[in-house]
Amino acid sequence: NERIAHVFRCDRFRDCRDNSDEKNCTRSKQCDVITPLNNYTRCSPLVACHDKSDQTNCSDHSLVAAQCEVDGYLSTVSTNVICNPYLITNWKKFYTRWDRPVCDDGVDMACVKVTPVCFLHKHSLCDGVVNCQSNEADETTMVCKEVLNKGCFRRVNHREKRLPLPLSWVNDGMVDCVDGTDENLELWPHCDYGDFKRAVVDTAFCDDVYICKNSNVKFVSFSYLCDRINTCGNENDVCQVSHHVPLPLLESAACNGRYYLSYCLPGLLNLVQNYYSGCSGVTYPLTPVLGTAPNSLIVPSYKTDCSYFYGENYVFMACTGRCVHAICPLRALLTSGSCPSQIRHKTYSLAGGSTLTPVQNSKRGFVFPNMFECRNRNCIPYSAVCNLIDDCGDQSDELECGNNFVCNIYSSRYTVSFLPKSRKCDGSVDCADFSDECNTNCGKRVIDGMDLKAAALIIGILSVFLNAITVSKNVKTLASVRTLNVLQDRVLLILIGAGDGMLGGYLLAIVVIDQHYGTGFCRIQFSWLVSPACSILGIVSTVGSQVSLVAMTTLSFTRCIDITTKLSMPQSVNKKGIANVVLITFLLIGSTTLVAILPLISFFEDTFVNAVYIADNPLFIGLVTKSSLIQVISKHYGGVGNQRYSTEITWKTARTLIDSMFTKKYGGVKFHLLNFYGNDAVCLFKFFVLPHDPQAHFSWSVLTFDFVCF
Repeated sequence: NERIAHVFRCDRFRDCRDNSDEKNCTRSKQCDVITPLNNYTRCSPLVACHDKSDQTNCSDHSLVAAQCEVDGYLSTVSTNVICNPYLITNWKKFYTRWDRPVCDDGVDMACVKVTPVCFLHKHSLCDGVVNCQSNEADETTMVCKEVLNKGCFRRVNHREKRLPLPLSWVNDGMVDCVDGTDENLELWPHCDYGDFKRAVVDTAFCDDVYICKNSNVKFVSFSYLCDRINTCGNENDVCQVSHHVPLPLLESAACNGRYYLSYCLPGLLNLVQNYYSGCSGVTYPLTPVLGTAPNSLIVPSYKTDCSYFYGENYVFMACTGRCVHAICPLRALLTSGSCPSQIRHKTYSLAGGSTLTPVQNSKRGFVFPNMFECRNRNCIPYSAVCNLIDDCGDQSDELECGNNFVCNIYSSRYTVSFLPKSRKCDGSVDCADFSDECNTNCGKRVIDGMDLKAAALIIGILSVFLNAITVSKNVKTLASVRTLNVLQDRVLLILIGAGDGMLGGYLLAIVVIDQHYGTGFCRIQFSWLVSPACSILGIVSTVGSQVSLVAMTTLSFTRCIDITTKLSMPQSVNKKGIANVVLITFLLIGSTTLVAILPLISFFEDTFVNAVYIADNPLFIGLVTKSSLIQVISKHYGGVGNQRYSTEITWKTARTLIDSMFTKKYGGVKFHLLNFYGNDAVCLFKFFVLPHDPQAHFSWSVLTFDFVCF
């Protein structure tokens, strides 16, 4: 009277006590065991053979899912074995071949777990048909964000309809198109060559790539570089030292059976003492659930700013009303249908006396599963919520948090990222699109403030106008001068007027530039600081001020000499005297010009270059100092800290090492040196230097000379 499933008949295992299930068995060469193959058993919903060979050479065309080679012969494969989760997760514990592919190339087993409850063949993704009914994840997954509209006929289930081809399927080692064109990279838009050749949606947006080191992945494209997902090698470590964004403290610290939140842990020291200063105890979980085991937490005793809390710390503080101006990111309690297959040992209980919610059985008793349900129905632990990383894949775990700032939201070039809220408007650019420093709350102009702009405009106009008159008058009187002393005085007055006029012109130029860029200057500030125009303005202002100062000093000195020798006869104008005046003029102009252009000579770049601006590269945002480059180099190439690459390496060596981290097909790394005059938007001589600045001695020498002249 025993009954067993048909598949256990003739399987070489005794399932009936009398072994009747193994008697009178007819075996087939096509099948390991079980039953002879007839037309009615071939490709039937009941998989008869261990090796699934009865699911090939289907006589009914409606049952065919794909064509492929089986044991070297072209055959058809039925729909029954295409990503059948029942076969994969259940039968393989009894037989060793259920999880093996039927097709030689394994296309029948190219399966994707889109969500915990949605298991599909890859060719059912991005096909315009919703298969994951709960959240449409099969049509919105990351694979579908970049597709080639030219498309092809897919091998599995879509042999008669041309569909778009996801970019990641091109040249991925598996033939996805019926005609095999997806594995011929030359037939699709592509960038670069050799090991770095890759398919792209549009060749107009080809970029160089980051070359991975000590990794099976060869490169990372700029679209995914520094997205906090470690694609290859130590990518995250390299990005961390480059961007200088500290990793948040995600979890509480345990001490004597209690959990202390970060607010109560200054320096993470003296935990017990902190318990008595500004902290109070509370029980966990957030919502009372019947039968759950509470935890003891030590939290701030009053509402506080939660901008520095992350992960489970932020969730607890925000959702228990202990934060100032913070919204709880948990939209609703977990229900009986939440997080399917993601909560182990699950049972159900009442939350708040009304909602049926899952609880998890553990060694400590029943506990509320600290899971956050994303909008796409995926579930993640509380430690992954509000932690500055898009763990859900749809950003729903970060968008409703009050502790972060969204970067690159207006940029199609880079992926959206999240920064600590404290990094907004802190004076340091952290977002590739400058949105953290250029927004409605903060920004930067060439001249900050209308009062300074008005003063610069008035002084500039008066300086240019009045000094132009002075220079013009003195030039006209040169022809009538009879003595060398007067000639010398007239030339020095012309130089003073010209120098002051250059300063006036510089002020007018700054006002015009500020008016031209307006508030838009904030987003192009680094391009301006490293531009030739900024350097020219710096030279003009420096030459003007130095010429005027030295000429005034010389004029004062010569007049003092004239006073001491007033009883002597003045010398009349002669060729030798004129030559001396011309020589003094050229020496004065030449020496001041040399002082102005010396910081721009490439030979002295290790003394005068303050930083570099690397445009259009997500690894480097804003201005990058040599010490930052050395840290990046050490992380990429190896070495502990800065021991292998010291601060003594030259800018040229640093640029060479950084350039070698990227391909060069599309121009390589674009370095722009921040020279001596790029220390501020107004491009002035850098008088205010720090002791460790390499140009400190030069600036102090010029400043000392100017002080003596005054």
